[in-house]
Amino acid sequence: MTQRRILIADDHELFRRGVAAELSQVPGWVVAAEATNGRDAVALAASLKPDAVVLDLTMPALKDR
Repeated sequence: MTQRRILIADDHELFRRGVAAELSQVPGWVVAAEATNGRDAVALAASLKPDAVVLDLTMPALKDR
């Protein structure tokens, strides 16, 4: 089975950890990384090239980009 790598980007730790815990339960899905701000999310997406991104569009350092 092919693994699907997911990047989670959210500045709210509780939400981010909850989403990561839920997605990690899905067979074949793996949380490749977590980002706490927009700049880190863009950098991680560029370097890791995940299959999917769960993204908070209003987190710090994303609106300015």
